[in-house]
Amino acid sequence: MISNSGHIHSVVNNIYVNNVSKTNPRTENSRESDADGDKIVLSNEGQDFAGFLNKLRAMPEVRDDLVKNYRTLINNNNYQVDADKLANNIVNNVLF
Repeated sequence: MISNSGHIHSVVNNIYVNNVSKTNPRTENSRESDADGDKIVLSNEGQDFAGFLNKLRAMPEVRDDLVKNYRTLINNNNYQVDADKLANNIVNNVLF
């Protein structure tokens, strides 16, 4: 699952921590009304992120069509690796 990688959780936690640190805590002298109960208000960025996170959660963990295709290629000894392309991708991803 993507959220097990820790990346999504770290982004969510950073947003939460940043928003909490920006809020003004109540003091004992403040007399704000709690008649309506507690409320959570998300910033526009938070709302956008929540929408993206929901779309991400709705995506399948494994793309079965790709797995089936590659499994067939490998089992039939038809899977070919382009060594130059692989090397270029490794170098580009490591350096940039």
